[in-house]
Amino acid sequence: MKYLYRCLILIFILVFTSPVHSDKSYRMNRVEIRAQLQVNGNMDVTEIRTYDFKGEFSYAYRTFPKSGPVAFYSFSITENSQPYLLSDSEEPGTYWIKEKDKHTEVRWFFRAQDEERTFTLRYSVKDAVVRYQDAAVLHYQFISAEWTKPSWNVSLRLEPPIPLSPQQVKVWAHGPLWMESFIQEDGTITGSCKKVPASTYFDIRALYPSQVFPESKFSHKAIKQTIMKEEAEWALEANQRRERLVAREKRWAQGKWIMGFLSVIGFMGWLSLYRRYGSRPLLQLPVPEVSPNIPSDTPPALLDYLLHNREIYSGALMGTLFDLARKGILKLRQEERKVEGWKKFFQGKFSRYWDINREEWKNQTEHLTEYENDLLEFLFNTIGQGGDSLDIKLLGKKRSAFMKFFQKWKKSVKKKAEEKGWFDRQSIKGKNFSFILAGVLFLLSIPGLILYGPWGLILSFSSSIIFILSLFIVHRTREAEYLARQWKSLNKYLHKHRYHNADRELILGWIDAYLVYGVVLRLTKKIIKELTEFIPPDHQNQYIPWFIYRGSPGTSFSSDSFATSFSATIAATTSAMSSASGSGGGASGGAGGASSGGGGAG
Repeated sequence: MKYLYRCLILIFILVFTSPVHSDKSYRMNRVEIRAQLQVNGNMDVTEIRTYDFKGEFSYAYRTFPKSGPVAFYSFSITENSQPYLLSDSEEPGTYWIKEKDKHTEVRWFFRAQDEERTFTLRYSVKDAVVRYQDAAVLHYQFISAEWTKPSWNVSLRLEPPIPLSPQQVKVWAHGPLWMESFIQEDGTITGSCKKVPASTYFDIRALYPSQVFPESKFSHKAIKQTIMKEEAEWALEANQRRERLVAREKRWAQGKWIMGFLSVIGFMGWLSLYRRYGSRPLLQLPVPEVSPNIPSDTPPALLDYLLHNREIYSGALMGTLFDLARKGILKLRQEERKVEGWKKFFQGKFSRYWDINREEWKNQTEHLTEYENDLLEFLFNTIGQGGDSLDIKLLGKKRSAFMKFFQKWKKSVKKKAEEKGWFDRQSIKGKNFSFILAGVLFLLSIPGLILYGPWGLILSFSSSIIFILSLFIVHRTREAEYLARQWKSLNKYLHKHRYHNADRELILGWIDAYLVYGVVLRLTKKIIKELTEFIPPDHQNQYIPWFIYRGSPGTSFSSDSFATSFSATIAATTSAMSSASGSGGGASGGAGGASSGGGGAG
């Protein structure tokens, strides 16, 4: 159960901890726009923007398009009623205006860090209102789709040149469907929107009496009926979208409970399967926490299967090679070589080989398992082309063939391991039922995503968790669990370095087995070195007869050289196996008017 708890804790950490955020970001907390129309059709605009800075910032900017039906001029910046100075110095408290190919950029400079700052930008818009025969028209994007950040708490106040009655003004708002607009008693238009998403415009189209703007740009066309018809169509479309949005929100609200309920049912189903099939057997005999004894003569590959929940890893193959060496069929040979010049920076000092005693292989063939014979056949007759010596570097050059063989070889090991009956068959059956449960939940999450949007992810996520938890239903039989506990006691003994105070004869009696099983137990190079330090000088052939060291004159076997060779052999081999209407109201989504450009901060 402790492994189950660890897995659940890991899942909780991965899912529920917040991701690492960028060190630098900002948010537009509030946007207040005040606009005053003039009799000549121009419009004076005041934008009051509140930025919430996270990290260090030194400037903000606004861009204004140079092409289009309107033109922009007369820019100024203030903060807390203090004007910024027009200058190219880029010092805090200054701003500059630069003409680019497609837009005019206004950039102002300051120093801000992890704080909220409010800036006021003033500018004028030429020909914002066009006078037609039957009406004067304003169609303008007060927030354009060029903004890459959402704008929160947006408010607008648009005043006519002279007071007007509400009946003399018609207004339509375009943009987010939740945007609203109203006409006040003096003809002032107000608008508001809790959030204008990124890349979304906040647009107003208004009709006024033509005589209100006697000096504005004039067109001989009649426009009012066309606009009324167009806005009616857009309003109908917007209302239909609102209905769909309301229906979706209602459906999503239901989906939260439906997906949550199905997820709970799924976890209850897994829990029921775990209780029925996953209960671990109680051991009748106590197992010491640490022990130096080799519990059994279990082959290393099968031990990998036993300890790692029926999985076979590269350590199984390496352990098999060292076990074959212990049986006298193989020898690991390390030879020191002279490397001169620039080659010494790219080539190792030692060459390592597996040598085979074919006569001994022939004598023991019938006593070896199928996977052991297959491994020898592949290495020496396929990779080694019938030779009696195999350079370990050749395995890296034959990586593709080695990987393909290893996948087939694992199946052969599992087939042999399953004969042991180490894992409870009913628990495997329960795991398969749990897999089916996870699959059904995942399939249900697909229509869940379609019908209930992001709430469908609840079921998708739950199915993934149940799939992982399914693996914890499988457990060993009582006998196999007792054997695994004994091997884990040895593993703790070695990894906790308890052998430091052990009797030399005890360690020497087990040392060849420690080395063979050490690959499966994942002993470090340091542990291998410390174990072989127990070997008396010049007695390595007595305790590790399958290791041959050929060094330069005057050098001899050492625990350090053996540990290095042992680890390098494992690394080289395992790396070869790894690679897979106008009286106000809500907003419509109609086409936008003249764009006011975008902006940002840095």
